[in-house]
Amino acid sequence: MRKIILLLALLSVIVFITSCQKAEEVTVEKYFQAIAHKDTDTMSTLAYVPKRVEYKAFEVLSIDEPVTKPLELPVLRKKLAEFEREKAALVAAVVEKTEEYEDLDFELEETRRSSKKAELRKKIKELKAEVEEETLKVKNSQLNIGKTKKEIDREEALIALSTGFKENLGMFTGETLTNKVTVKVTLQNDEAKDYVFLLRKDTLKLEDKERPGRLIIVKFMTVDEYEKALIEKDAAVEEETEEVSEAEPATEGKSEEEKTEGE
Repeated sequence: MRKIILLLALLSVIVFITSCQKAEEVTVEKYFQAIAHKDTDTMSTLAYVPKRVEYKAFEVLSIDEPVTKPLELPVLRKKLAEFEREKAALVAAVVEKTEEYEDLDFELEETRRSSKKAELRKKIKELKAEVEEETLKVKNSQLNIGKTKKEIDREEALIALSTGFKENLGMFTGETLTNKVTVKVTLQNDEAKDYVFLLRKDTLKLEDKERPGRLIIVKFMTVDEYEKALIEKDAAVEEETEEVSEAEPATEGKSEEEKTEGE
């Protein structure tokens, strides 16, 4: 009887300790256990891009406060539709200007008057420049479409990994919880290295029903790799902001040249 009581007490302690663990810590521990047992199937169900590290021990150092934001998939789908509409309009403009260019070129061949030829050549030169400019816009628009499609594919894969839902994801709204866990890992050579786990959990919503997913590992990398990725991300955002600013025409006030001409 005493042995049974002790066993029940031990089980109670284990259950209590497990229940006190945060979900993020449980996910990380499961992943390291899968690595230790070379269980690639479990690693694949836990991580978007499974990564192995040969280790002796690990210790969770910190778990950041989770951040929740609206599901990005509907935003990306809307963005893709806008890019596709933009491209269709640009292509139509290129076709129209190309036809106009060809008509003027034909008229130039038929014209004998030198003054008319000069006028046509000027118009042809201007149209050619416009066609090249619009064609470049079409190419840029196609690049945006390709980039957005890749983002949608990645988002759908992450949602599927978290929730198990793969079909008709466009029907859902929802939210995404993200979090960062820092772990100290002792490698086989006794070197201690800090790693970052970027975790994610999706919740799908359809009408009044919610379909919560589970925590998955989006990325698993060293602290140095994580900091480098942050710098590259900030640089990309800054570059994109600069491009938008340069594209905006000046609308306030007159230039010095215009002021001088008006005086």
